[in-house]
Amino acid sequence: RKQREICQYFGARLDILQGRMEISACQEKIHAFQENAEKAIQEMEKLQEEMEEMTARSEELFGQISMSGYAQMKEQLLLTKLIPPGSGMEQFRTEKKLDPGTYDTVLVFTQVKGDHKTIRSQISVAYTMKILE
Repeated sequence: RKQREICQYFGARLDILQGRMEISACQEKIHAFQENAEKAIQEMEKLQEEMEEMTARSEELFGQISMSGYAQMKEQLLLTKLIPPGSGMEQFRTEKKLDPGTYDTVLVFTQVKGDHKTIRSQISVAYTMKILE
């Protein structure tokens, strides 16, 4: 009988210790989750700031485009021949000599149909061009 009571006592103690180990493991998981959540919140805040900066820059560029005289096409620096799909240009020369400096420009991309005359779509992109020499 005494031995049975001792076994019950130690069994109960073992149950308590196992419960404490499970609680400790859960607390570690909660702590790790909280750290990950804090990092995710910080990353989200950082991305939100970047989005706000990009939105502000985009609005600034749209403003520059609208005030740049683009609608009147005051000056054309270059008109390329057809560029086949999948290819591009790494360098180009403008029709007008530009002094070294930074220029806010608008690139106009026009997609044409197979007849090379019918415009399929057109997109304008604000672009900052830097002339080094």
